[in-house]
Amino acid sequence: MRFTAVLALLLAVATADAQSIRLRQLATGATDIRAHVGDTLTIEVAMDLGDLHASGIVLNISLPSEGISVIDDAAARPFTPGLFVEGMEFANQQVPSDRIYGLPPSSSLLHYAVVLGPGDSRYRSGSGVVATFDVIFVAPVTGSIHLVDSAAHQSMVVLEDGRSEVAVREVTHIELAVSKPAGKRSSGSWAGVKTRHR
Repeated sequence: MRFTAVLALLLAVATADAQSIRLRQLATGATDIRAHVGDTLTIEVAMDLGDLHASGIVLNISLPSEGISVIDDAAARPFTPGLFVEGMEFANQQVPSDRIYGLPPSSSLLHYAVVLGPGDSRYRSGSGVVATFDVIFVAPVTGSIHLVDSAAHQSMVVLEDGRSEVAVREVTHIELAVSKPAGKRSSGSWAGVKTRHR
């Protein structure tokens, strides 16, 4: 009886951690960002699916509406796909301000939804980067970039059957403190991002 209870507890903990989301800076893994106006930042959305068989994901990510600008590519798609790159995208956009509900007025929202179609590669499991997106700091700002999961803006994992869904849990988010540069800075990082998106 005691062994069964312990096993059930371990399985519950493993399941709770199985669909965890981490927002962090690409390459460094940093979540506490101190930057200057003119700097760019590539954010990766990493996920641990554990043993879940996931066919897709729906994400809503909030960021400050002032002082930070999302860098879209030519097709106005802020997210660069990762784990579900072969899937069909249902959303990859910055949500218009009049369609953001339940968040502070100082918030912007990015929405990403993708599902794999039928075939041999119907699901993903394990861990990996779901998507990345780029931002540029255009004015001093403090705030956070974090996952949103609410009644109006749900974030979830779509399971292998294409219909069942499970909630996601944010493990890390990004805290920002952006200030004016002390002196003149090079715009090389911005040029690099523009080149990458051509």
